[in-house]
Amino acid sequence: DINSVFVELCRASGIAARAMFGIRTGVAKKFSPEMGVMGSGNALEISCAQHCRAEFYLKGYGWIPIDPADVAKVRLGENLSEDDSKLARVREYLFGNWEPCWVGFNYARGVILNPRPAHIPLDKFSHPYCEVGGEIKDPYSPSSFSYEYLSREI
Repeated sequence: DINSVFVELCRASGIAARAMFGIRTGVAKKFSPEMGVMGSGNALEISCAQHCRAEFYLKGYGWIPIDPADVAKVRLGENLSEDDSKLARVREYLFGNWEPCWVGFNYARGVILNPRPAHIPLDKFSHPYCEVGGEIKDPYSPSSFSYEYLSREI
């Protein structure tokens, strides 16, 4: 994940940084639909919409949100060149902001669940975790075990 790479590069440079795991909750209203969930209707199915974002800490300012992964997603999804003016606006906005159609769950790394799962620790807790008889189900595939996230604007 690009945001996790950003976090590790910051840490290697002596800058405090962390990844925030969450999920896209709706259609993006700023800049590009690539930054949100595609769809329409009363409730959006978002079971595969998990997205990691990043923050870094600057003394005197606090935690600064950043999302280089969404910059790349917009560039690739809309086939923009590196010098495109739209991409420059997206890059500038996402250095200090996050697209608002997203909810953060946690910053956790090295998670140990209770009861203890077969695979410990979990690198991150960004997707549902399921284990049946010691067999770990694929958390990146909602069809491998039953889970569904729906998002509804109220």
